[in-house]
Amino acid sequence: MEQALDIYKNSYQYLINNPYCKLEKTESVDSFDKLQSISQRTIQYITNHIDELAVVNYDTGIRYNNQYYQPNRVLVESNSYSYDVYENRIIIGFLKTLVSEINLIIKSLLEKTYLKNKSSSQDGYIDSMYQIFSRSIKRINGYIESLKSLHNKYQQLYYFYIRLFNISADEVRTLPVFTPAFRSINSYRQIYTVIHKWFSIGNYDLGKDELLLSFISTSKIYEYYCLIKMLCHITLNTNYALTESKHISYHVNNSRNMDTKYNNTFIFNKNSVKLTLYFQPVVYGDSRAYNGLDIFRNTSTNSKTENSNRGKIYTPDYIIKIEHDGTADYIILDAKFSTPENIRIYQLQELVYKYLFSISTLNEADHIKGLYILCGKKLGNDEEDNIHDLAQKLGRKVSPFTDILVMNGVKTEDYSMTSIIFDDVT
Repeated sequence: MEQALDIYKNSYQYLINNPYCKLEKTESVDSFDKLQSISQRTIQYITNHIDELAVVNYDTGIRYNNQYYQPNRVLVESNSYSYDVYENRIIIGFLKTLVSEINLIIKSLLEKTYLKNKSSSQDGYIDSMYQIFSRSIKRINGYIESLKSLHNKYQQLYYFYIRLFNISADEVRTLPVFTPAFRSINSYRQIYTVIHKWFSIGNYDLGKDELLLSFISTSKIYEYYCLIKMLCHITLNTNYALTESKHISYHVNNSRNMDTKYNNTFIFNKNSVKLTLYFQPVVYGDSRAYNGLDIFRNTSTNSKTENSNRGKIYTPDYIIKIEHDGTADYIILDAKFSTPENIRIYQLQELVYKYLFSISTLNEADHIKGLYILCGKKLGNDEEDNIHDLAQKLGRKVSPFTDILVMNGVKTEDYSMTSIIFDDVT
């Protein structure tokens, strides 16, 4: 954001003297001595405005009753520069977009801090979300102040550019065309690079700057939210009984896998069925079957073609294991604090490769049933974003399946998405 601000500031100094423009022919009513050429519209104007004719004593080509006439004012055509071109509208429109987006995130943060400034728990209970946010209010407020400062700077720049080009523009919501002007003029190319970077990460919003809280990141909060949501669903909406809750440390040499200090293995039973919910488990590339996970990573080839490194483990956010009649079914879940659109465009193929194609069961009788991608960044109610839409039209089930479930926390009492997850296993 600061880089974009600097580029807009530096470009403004250049564009004051060298703005991209187009030459336009304009017409205006002016004195006869400013007429440089006569067109059909000039003659038409004279014939329609005979009150402008004045008697002169020389031949003008206009004669009536042996008197010569000359118009005092005529329609004069002149060339003028217009700054109302596509590139300038994009420059202003993108500034307008930034101002709008910053304003929205400030409003959202203010609402969240207001809601979490007071605990909603009853006496004797701990409001976990309040505990998380109470330690972070100061940092959030500091972030809000920095956004307000950024908002004011972009607002000022927006007015400067409006006065410079003397045009209006709509907000820019899609990547603009890389025109010859954007390509060849340095200042325009630099601004286009900023715009391209914004849209290259997909529906960019200021949440992508990741509001770093004091001790836990936004994505981690969402992972814990989904864990609590699933545990609450099992307890409230199924007949399973919790028999054991424990913390297991996984042995990994990977800095990206930050071992949680909280319980991460939850075991439930219902008659002869055993259900285990794993939080932040590790799937090894060998046969060790650690912590009851009889699955393994079957390839060292990573999903990203540009990355030649080879791996030995996978670390999904959650695994559900259902044991019955001597066999086990596995469902893998991954939480993404992102929109369904961004998941489809940027993450879906990698997740399917990792968790469906690259993981196998150690026991041939066991099965990996599918993958749920939990999505936390879509407004509105929780809902299913079906990947297998064509199969659904044919009334066919796909195995193993992949599904995106929107669980955004707007209605914490809504268990419709966790019902989709557990109705299949209960």
